[in-house]
Amino acid sequence: MATVTGGNVYVLDFEAIEIANIFNYQYASLKSTSAKFYDNASNYTLFQGRGLTYYSDGEPKSGVVTSASFVANGATVIKITGLNDVPATTIADYAYANNTLGLLSIALAGTDTITGTAGPDVLYGFGGNDVIKGGVGSDRLMGGNGNDTLRGDSGADRLDGGVGVDTLIGGSDSDTYIVDNIADVILEGASEGTADRLTASVDYGLKSGVYVEFMATASSIGTAAIDLTGNALKQDVTGNAGANILNEGGVGAADKLAGLGGNDTYRVYNSGAVIVESSSQGTADRIISSTDYKLSAGVYIEQLTTNSSTATAAIDFTGNEVGQKFTGNAGSNIIDGKGGNDTMTGLAGKDYFVFSSALGAGNIDTITDFQPVDDTIRLENAVFKALTATGTLAASAFRANTTGLAGDTTDRIIFETDTGNLFYDADGTGTAARVQFAVLDAGLKLTAADFVVI
Repeated sequence: MATVTGGNVYVLDFEAIEIANIFNYQYASLKSTSAKFYDNASNYTLFQGRGLTYYSDGEPKSGVVTSASFVANGATVIKITGLNDVPATTIADYAYANNTLGLLSIALAGTDTITGTAGPDVLYGFGGNDVIKGGVGSDRLMGGNGNDTLRGDSGADRLDGGVGVDTLIGGSDSDTYIVDNIADVILEGASEGTADRLTASVDYGLKSGVYVEFMATASSIGTAAIDLTGNALKQDVTGNAGANILNEGGVGAADKLAGLGGNDTYRVYNSGAVIVESSSQGTADRIISSTDYKLSAGVYIEQLTTNSSTATAAIDFTGNEVGQKFTGNAGSNIIDGKGGNDTMTGLAGKDYFVFSSALGAGNIDTITDFQPVDDTIRLENAVFKALTATGTLAASAFRANTTGLAGDTTDRIIFETDTGNLFYDADGTGTAARVQFAVLDAGLKLTAADFVVI
């Protein structure tokens, strides 16, 4: 098990260290247990090990190295102890090829402890179950293979555990977590940054009490179906071009959910949840809600359903200018499709179907399961302007027949019994053309009592 530490002057950056420089010194002190290459007491590389032999030019011939130090201008850049017998010839080969990361991957293939400096370090764990500590500064920590523990400590750190089940601890400031295993553990407290970000290449759900503010897939244009679940805290959650499930994670703060491309599913627990979905981002996007939900204008969601068709909690839906398919539950639902040609299914319970937006050919809603004994149609008199009195529709204002035409000047709502078409007639004389606003099952025994003016 190797232990790696940096110094107090130079940043410990595994990508910037030039291993090719370790033999580029004027002098060498070569022994069977150590090899020191140096210009002076302030600039040297020191290897310690056993069985070391050398060619005449100082190149290692045999032996193994168990520790190494690199000192520049009198300050330690990196110190590695506890190496698992790295061949001296291997070090020389990688040095001549200037392949620092390749050599480190061999030296740190086991279970290692790596500690950074006060600056912005770049640290790799490579193989084994490593502990990597960034320390002060905005560090970039990468675990590699194994079940690693990464500690960012202070600074805006980037923590990537790599393959394995990793524990990522950001510490203070706003950190970025790279997740590639559904079992990865993130620890982020309430006072540890205000813009912490998680990027996932697999399905991932935040545990309770983890203060991460942003969640996203690894690639916004990727098409893999990656599902993200928040927690009771507020998150911005972003999918990709695949069919994502974006889940608020339960009752709590209202989240912002953006599915991007693909046909996405949004699981909503808060009426204030903000959904971002444009016209070019899927054709069968769906909200599954456990609470009342109202779509904002310009949100292209095609389906809204309750979280359980058999539940009896009263959940109400309000659409927007886009045509939607609504499905309630066994409770008393209020469904207002607003604009667009909507399809409304109340299921069991006493349901209310609301018509409150401007009538026209592009706004004819279908009610699939209207039950006169239980359900009610609500008519907004700001739209149905001839219905001036609120309350249950007057008997004289309703007519049911097979023509869909008014019979006298008092008729306002007309049910065409053989087609199920429902019309509004503003004057009952034919001067103002009737306007269809709904389709119900043909043959229903509707009466004026099934309508309420609001």
